[in-house]
Amino acid sequence: MKVMKPYPGYSPASTSPNRISNYRLCRARRIVENVFGILAARLGVFLRPISLHRDKGKTVALTCIYLHNFLRQNTAAIDVYSPPGTFDVQDMDNGTVCPGSWKSDVQDANGLVQLQQLPRPATAAQYI
Repeated sequence: MKVMKPYPGYSPASTSPNRISNYRLCRARRIVENVFGILAARLGVFLRPISLHRDKGKTVALTCIYLHNFLRQNTAAIDVYSPPGTFDVQDMDNGTVCPGSWKSDVQDANGLVQLQQLPRPATAAQYI
């Protein structure tokens, strides 16, 4: 897996392809952080590592993404699932990012309910 890194250096007056690429990479990263932040705050699945086989974990992640997209497109659910102010927004005048409400929701969330530890039945190898 390759990680995309921004080009080094910053020149505010430049309209170079590197600066445009850095802006788009930053915007894409912010959108992904918003989506997973909202998923973690609303569904609680991504607050901890997923303790499933890789294929099942992938299925859980894709299901959460499909559910997120459905709730964002459903006019009846959008005001409850992600009301205005939920996402981070960039101020176009000075370039600052105003944090969305999902960040405080993630910090306040307890995540999944802690499951009770239950003893497992003994295996045949333990009796030998």
